[in-house]
Amino acid sequence: MELQPHEIDRRECLGFSDAVTTYIAPLLEACGFECVQATPYEVKFQSPNVTMAIFHDRLSYQIDLGYARREDSSIPFDLATMLDEALGSDHKEQTFFQASNQDAVIWVIKEIAALLKKYGGKMLSGDVTMFQRTRDAARRRSHAYTMELVNGPVRKAAEIAWRSRDYSKVKQLYERILDDLTLVEKERLKYAQSHATNV
Repeated sequence: MELQPHEIDRRECLGFSDAVTTYIAPLLEACGFECVQATPYEVKFQSPNVTMAIFHDRLSYQIDLGYARREDSSIPFDLATMLDEALGSDHKEQTFFQASNQDAVIWVIKEIAALLKKYGGKMLSGDVTMFQRTRDAARRRSHAYTMELVNGPVRKAAEIAWRSRDYSKVKQLYERILDDLTLVEKERLKYAQSHATNV
């Protein structure tokens, strides 16, 4: 989607790229990054090991960052991922920011700069182990989400069958998702297997 000239003018008035240059660029430059592109809605940086973009979404006005190892840039991570890696997934730091006026843009960019300074050291240095852990965690989350999408309806149907004591149906449904059963579901399957023929 191409920005129209009046939209670009409005975005330039928000001072997004200027705020990034003022508050984030010095931190990144100290870690060996250089700015390789700046527009009213995205500022890109590169170091020898890491690519990073701070962006201001065209439609939602969300401000976030994306980063990746340079040799693996097809798997970008975001601010939430960086904080999850540094603090654990139960952290309380804010990771969703929106800004549609200049003061809010400056405030958000300062917040992101502070988070990068406090928690982004390993990411900014391109720490290979940290990136591997992050990639593995992202794959696990993706797999869990996929399993929930695929197996969630089966689980619901099995729960309904369990409540109505339709053990043949419970057995049939749980056997379709054997590798993803919880301990409780495994016990229910055992019970259903022994009672399905007796019902």
